[in-house]
Amino acid sequence: MIFYDFAKSPTELVDYLKDKKPELHFDYDEIMHNAHHRAFTVAKITKLDLLSDIQDSLKTAMDEGKPYKQWQEEIKPILQKKGWWGEIEAINPKTKEIKNIYVGSVRLKNIFDTNMRVAYNRGRYQNQMDSLGEYFYYSAIMDSDTRPGHRKLHGTILKKDHPFWDENYTPNGWRCRCKIRVYTLAELKARGLTPSNIAPPSIAEKDWAYNPGKKDNIKEIYKDKVNNSKGPISKAIKQELKDSLNYLKQNDKLYKNIKNLFAAKNTKKIEISNSDLFGANKKVLLNSNTVQDVANKEITAFEYSLVPEMLKGDKKVFLDNENAFILLKKLGKNYKISLKNITNSNEIELIKLQSVKDYEKEFKNLSTKG
Repeated sequence: MIFYDFAKSPTELVDYLKDKKPELHFDYDEIMHNAHHRAFTVAKITKLDLLSDIQDSLKTAMDEGKPYKQWQEEIKPILQKKGWWGEIEAINPKTKEIKNIYVGSVRLKNIFDTNMRVAYNRGRYQNQMDSLGEYFYYSAIMDSDTRPGHRKLHGTILKKDHPFWDENYTPNGWRCRCKIRVYTLAELKARGLTPSNIAPPSIAEKDWAYNPGKKDNIKEIYKDKVNNSKGPISKAIKQELKDSLNYLKQNDKLYKNIKNLFAAKNTKKIEISNSDLFGANKKVLLNSNTVQDVANKEITAFEYSLVPEMLKGDKKVFLDNENAFILLKKLGKNYKISLKNITNSNEIELIKLQSVKDYEKEFKNLSTKG
């Protein structure tokens, strides 16, 4: 049995999963990509029910791999200073009704934990669908905190392709701790369990009535928030959410194009970003030979898809004639990007993206170059 520590960063979690590789078969790269999008989404939509400070801090926490406790300690004084901690008044954008809500550690933990859980349940579902088990077993944590509806589903056993799981594959609500287990018919009999003849009524809350392994409703959440946001700041919010939705679409496309480079049989290159490191604004190109280089096989398509963010974020840049070396931190890891300026053209080639174990040592090495 595998236990996930959701206080860890996605990078730490995936590293943990890789240690379990003989038992797992899903695409870790895909999980990282999904986790990044999920955290990005959470950071953006929280502006609608908290404020932009949470948005920015969550994205920073994701980028730097901060655990929940550190993130909460840093954001709490900011929220207290601006009056967004404890009992506050919130206006329902649809009904204009004023409600008193409580903003505290529980609310923040919900945002931080549950959305990460969704990202990883997607990988869990894919792994289970690839297994020999034919049946899904709904397992609730049967204690005093278990919701009545979730308690009723405990022990439900249905074929894993049954439509019931399209809405009730976990999680089925905020902070849902339920899990889906997979068994063969022989394993069920050995445990004295019998498959259910009739599917029980769906208990998933409105925003959770979907299967994260078959569908990612991030874009639907964005569209709903954009269409229903009202009030004095709605225009700015809508524009920001539209920009964020556009980012997700572009990043999805880039990620898929990069994955195709890994499978390319003939040399192929694509544009992944732009940069003005060498004066004029130039295209940054990625070559299939670069991603397929066995000497750098630990770098995934997901990490290459983050290069545009890396080039625009905080970084140390070292120039050496027509070469540029960039040192930065991303998702709790250290990276070095090597770029080559193509003279008499509007192109820059990404020569190498690599992880760096000793940031300070690499910084000193690069400092001698430029």
